[in-house]
Amino acid sequence: MYKRLLRFLLPVGIVLLAILGFGLLKSDQPEATPEIPQARQWLVDAQTVTKRSLVPNTKLFGRLVTSSKSVLSSILDADVAEVSVLPGQSVSEGDGLVRLDSKAIETRVRQLEADVAKIEASIDREAQRLKTDREILVHEERLRELSTESLLRYQTLKSRNVISQAEFDASERAEQQARLAVTARRAAIREYDTRVAVLNADLQRAQATLDKALLDLEETVILAPYDGRITAVHVAVGSTVRNGSPLIDMYDQTGIEVRTLIPNRYIDQVRETIAHNGTLEAVAELDRRKLQLKLNRLGTTVDPGRGGIDAYFHLVGNSDYPELGRSVSLTLSLAPIDNAIALPYQAVYGSNHVFEIVSDRLQRVEITRFGQMFSGQDTYIVATSDQLAEGDLILTTQLANANDGLMVKVSDTE
Repeated sequence: MYKRLLRFLLPVGIVLLAILGFGLLKSDQPEATPEIPQARQWLVDAQTVTKRSLVPNTKLFGRLVTSSKSVLSSILDADVAEVSVLPGQSVSEGDGLVRLDSKAIETRVRQLEADVAKIEASIDREAQRLKTDREILVHEERLRELSTESLLRYQTLKSRNVISQAEFDASERAEQQARLAVTARRAAIREYDTRVAVLNADLQRAQATLDKALLDLEETVILAPYDGRITAVHVAVGSTVRNGSPLIDMYDQTGIEVRTLIPNRYIDQVRETIAHNGTLEAVAELDRRKLQLKLNRLGTTVDPGRGGIDAYFHLVGNSDYPELGRSVSLTLSLAPIDNAIALPYQAVYGSNHVFEIVSDRLQRVEITRFGQMFSGQDTYIVATSDQLAEGDLILTTQLANANDGLMVKVSDTE
């Protein structure tokens, strides 16, 4: 009986002892303190706002173009006798480029010169004839006077029946012939001006034809109209050209310009710069050399979809002209901006805002951009903002989660 009771109480006692021990252990453990979650602070860089007058620049891309491009053509039908230039060659004004066969034109010139000389001789002959006619007229008028006097005497003698009718008729005929000779001579003198006018008209026509032939003779030698560069040669020795056939393509190197597209957002600044400085300057980079540029003119039309206006710059103080059609990058200098801030690119979010750091938290601030500026190897955005004051801190680290209220910790203040 005793053994049976012991087998029943022993397990119960063990369980009670275990429960008692667990309670003692639980009552002795330290009380847990709940943790309060802390907001994360992002380690960032910042820049102190400094406002001053800054000259913004903008990078543009352009192309070398020219409005002084010429196509030299033939005005004759002739064979090519000589070609003196090749594509890419530079020439000076007056240099011979192409010579055409001139034998046919030289023959025609000699014929026309003979025609002109013949007409000039006819005019001289008329002048001599006029002089002679005037001298003869004096004598013929004297003969007419004598014939008239003789006729009057014969009339008196006839009335007295001293002479025969035949003698009287002969005297009358002589007087009429003398009068007719004077009339004819006077008519010839009066017609002198008409004859000479006709000859002068013929002379002018012949001289004009000769002048045209002489011009054609000059055109057998194609000369460079200005200092320039040859871009194409369309003929070779022995080829036949017609009136209007292209011979040489060339352009004036001094007329080379850089054409670039000024975006719409810079047009007001560009116009302000022109009003402020009287011009617009730029520096182009080509083959590791810099080209100084000045604005020639702005375009007058804006093509739909281009988003800007064309500007044409000429090269300043350059004697080594670059090749036509090449692309260049240019830096455009704009008018100074007062109370401007130089911002590193990583400080600008989107297109027109930055973050000010106020009590270790970010605060979005709107800015107005005016281009960029360069300091050594660094590039900065030139901007203004009425919401920023001298000495304010600007975030200069790009954060993917940057937003109003984000907690940050500044590691370095510039």
